[in-house]
Amino acid sequence: MKKVLALVLAVIMVCTMAMAAIVPTTGKVVIGGGTASTTPTDEYAQLVPGSTLVVKFDSSVKLYTEGTGASEKFVPAKNTVTATFTKGAEWVASQGWVEVNASTGNSIPFGGHHYEYQIVLKQDFTKTFNKNVCDLSISAITLRADGYDTQSIFAESKTEKCAYGVGYTTADLGVTIAADGTVTTSPAALASGTIYTVKTINNNGKSVNSATVALAYPAVGDGLVAEMPVSVGQKVLYASFGNLFTTADTGYTDAGIAATGNARGANNFNTPVKVVFNQGKENAAKVYNVYAKDLSGKITKLAATLDRGVLTFTVPALSYFIVTSDTVTASATQAPTTPGTTTNPGTGANDVVGVAAALAVVALVSGAAISLKK
Repeated sequence: MKKVLALVLAVIMVCTMAMAAIVPTTGKVVIGGGTASTTPTDEYAQLVPGSTLVVKFDSSVKLYTEGTGASEKFVPAKNTVTATFTKGAEWVASQGWVEVNASTGNSIPFGGHHYEYQIVLKQDFTKTFNKNVCDLSISAITLRADGYDTQSIFAESKTEKCAYGVGYTTADLGVTIAADGTVTTSPAALASGTIYTVKTINNNGKSVNSATVALAYPAVGDGLVAEMPVSVGQKVLYASFGNLFTTADTGYTDAGIAATGNARGANNFNTPVKVVFNQGKENAAKVYNVYAKDLSGKITKLAATLDRGVLTFTVPALSYFIVTSDTVTASATQAPTTPGTTTNPGTGANDVVGVAAALAVVALVSGAAISLKK
């Protein structure tokens, strides 16, 4: 009996010792805690996808050059720049020395030539910006020029950082379609470089999940009508830009397009839109060519269907287009649509090529040519 009692006491003692091991012996430690804040204290500057970062070099930096005076030549291959990314290296599409057309204030001039060290980011038209999230940071940038030891161009410190949140600004969008087909939006004016989430669609007083809205182009030529499907929950990037074509592309200015009786406009959204061009009775049998130029500079010849003087075609995302009787040199052609009476020839890339190809976007320029208002 005593042995049994002793065994029980031993078990109790062991359990007590085990319990004592997990019970805090100080009032400085307590179990539990508050809910973590969802808003970090650090805030990061916005960097739009597709942007270009330029490394700035001050006058004290030693560079490798060849020649002297007016004939002095900068040699990019012998001036190696290394950027150390602590976060976001996957965002880098390319980096290196680039010869630019003219002085930019941050370029290095030699013998009439100007060079910048550029870090170009990849494009992503769905990435949203959060000021409290760091997507890309650089801890150090160094230069190793032939003939000189490694030089520090930038080094992260407590007071100086190179850190960004990458993405587009976001906002909600409401679409209202009146009985006469007039389309209004809330907000009424769309902001360039913003990803809008369609929250509501009201069609003639009735709440619907999807609709096709009419977009208004500037009235050039005999008129243009454009349509774009929208649905609740859809995310649409809006980017404002003007005529992307140059006289080198077309042989004439933007005003010359109207002077020759042609038409032009822009698809400012990251989704293809359908366009109808009423050629008018005077030009009902005339065959026009349609070209689109995206933000990367690629020109695509669009497939177009001509049916009794009405031309129908689809404009790729984020592209400016012209309807012309002339020929423009194109770098791609669009797959043909269902033919009508006459179809302009075209084969190749699909409608969303404008999104995939716009990796070289540096900035969005102003001057919208299309809006969600009839």
